[in-house]
Amino acid sequence: SPAPASGTVTFFQGSSTVLGTVSVNASGIAALNGLNLTPGAYSFAARFDGPPTSVSSPLALTLNERLPAAPLSLTATASGATQVNLAWAAGSPGLVTYNVYAGTTPGFVPAAANRIGVTSGTSFTAASLLPATTYYFKVRAQNSAGESPESNQASAATGPAVACAVTYTV
Repeated sequence: SPAPASGTVTFFQGSSTVLGTVSVNASGIAALNGLNLTPGAYSFAARFDGPPTSVSSPLALTLNERLPAAPLSLTATASGATQVNLAWAAGSPGLVTYNVYAGTTPGFVPAAANRIGVTSGTSFTAASLLPATTYYFKVRAQNSAGESPESNQASAATGPAVACAVTYTV
């Protein structure tokens, strides 16, 4: 069996931007590690610096964004008869929005019909809720790749209705 090649390989993005040069290992493999690429389309090529010198055909690669991780530590705190304040921690870094879901049954399944809001922050105030009702909440992060798994479920009971009297005297 022939001996593995020896020498160096230079890796390029496109045809001219040098990403790095590495030595061919004892198994005849040259691997460039540690590239910090963002999602997008790329074209790579490699040049084996011989002997003999040769250049690879371009390799087209598209890196897709990963789904975000589920939001962490969702909490719900009632604030009066018709509001609940929600807070959570981001499950993964990056640009995401958060879809907030509510239901009146524990273990509900988040769906478009029970989405009550979208926010870019890690808190949300659920408003216009019914008084004296227990609500259950879940949050999902979303980016261009799609929606994350759901957060833990948190619940809070809104306060009692506030009586209001109007007196009209003629």
